[in-house]
Amino acid sequence: MLSNGASADARASNSAPAGPAPQAEPARREHLLRRQAEAEKSRLEGVLESVGDVVVNVSGSGRITYLNRLGPQRGKRPKDELIGRDLTAIFPGEVGRMVQESLLRTSRGKAPDRFEYFSKVHSCWFETRIFPTADGAVIISADISRRKQVERRLREALERFRTASEMAMLGFWEWQLANDTVYFSPEWKKQLGYADTELPNRIEEWKNRLHPDDREFVLQQVARSGKQRSADFEIEYRLAHKDGGYRWINARWMALSDDAGSGLRFVVTHLDVTSVKEEAEHLDYVASHDLLTGLPNRALLQEFAEHVTNSARRQHGKVAVMFLDLDRFKAVNDTYGHKAGDRVLQEAAQRIARSLRAEDLVGRLGGDEFVAVLSEIGGFQDATRAATKCLEALSQPFALGKRKVTVLPSIGISIFPDDGDSIEKLIHNADVAMYEAKRSGGGKFCFFAQAATPGKLSPH
Repeated sequence: MLSNGASADARASNSAPAGPAPQAEPARREHLLRRQAEAEKSRLEGVLESVGDVVVNVSGSGRITYLNRLGPQRGKRPKDELIGRDLTAIFPGEVGRMVQESLLRTSRGKAPDRFEYFSKVHSCWFETRIFPTADGAVIISADISRRKQVERRLREALERFRTASEMAMLGFWEWQLANDTVYFSPEWKKQLGYADTELPNRIEEWKNRLHPDDREFVLQQVARSGKQRSADFEIEYRLAHKDGGYRWINARWMALSDDAGSGLRFVVTHLDVTSVKEEAEHLDYVASHDLLTGLPNRALLQEFAEHVTNSARRQHGKVAVMFLDLDRFKAVNDTYGHKAGDRVLQEAAQRIARSLRAEDLVGRLGGDEFVAVLSEIGGFQDATRAATKCLEALSQPFALGKRKVTVLPSIGISIFPDDGDSIEKLIHNADVAMYEAKRSGGGKFCFFAQAATPGKLSPH
């Protein structure tokens, strides 16, 4: 792939100057290839050194061939003593066994694997992900202790809710099935925003407040329990509140029969768990989105990309991946400060999103780098239109108070399945194409295929 850079450099000029003698061409190309490979390796190592997770590359035999700056901290040895050793140097004991088993699953299935574990040595929770490569695997181990703490607090909060509901005043009601006699407690009505006298004791008052999406399932569950006569169950659903919104209710249904066995009634207690649901939704959002721009992060973007590429693979379709970078952004940060830079990134994210179709997705990788996945495209023309719109939108000035600043966007584009069959490969190749556009002066886009065939970069 990188060997195509020489032809891409040659295409950056409108008129090709007289080249060297034919016998010197192989040596010149070999020199260029070495320089490009060294530059790519240096850039990649710089990225890996900057991440906050342990990154380890292992050979097919399980020997360490590379590790970033955090590897020696985990292994508690200098880096040069860890290179060439097996994985137990960084992942000892039971954890090492788990890593080896995960590597085996990865090798057999040719698919990424993950597991979580608690390290007594470091007193931390870690999530370890393993990605297969052509000659081994890449292992990324991240400290997830804070996430585990949040999950534990959520579980404890829910348990406190349950305990409090049993000790304090509950929202509860009773339903005699034989004649539909109902009693709603004052607390039940209060939790839905009503005074005791505002709601009559009629079963329709409960049924009509069920959320349309929950109604059929809940009523089926109640009917099933009624037929079984004493089958208790717990269920969550939404009930309409007086304010016009809905509240998530955790309800415990207890089926009771009278002494003669001829009548059945339900005693239902309910607990408003809306705040717990909202906090869980917020955590899901934080885990899958970039908090500065609100765009999907790499994890959500990869999930979406895998879905659309799998669909395209079945239908013999195409998907485009655009890698967008903002030149001159560093100057904005240095001149006007990070808050101004953040406003530029937020506005840039909105402009990119507005330039794409509803069925496409754009995410932020970090810094001033964005990736867009264009689903179900017809070919190069669809990707060209999208890239042109993005270039036009991002080339407009950004307002910072009374000042206006401009950035210079560069876009690289790769096409599935022509330029790669995985999202990692497509992003990488789009990144390569973006650097070709940047080297030509910026404000342009370039297809990865242009690195392998004669042509020019598309103009702004």
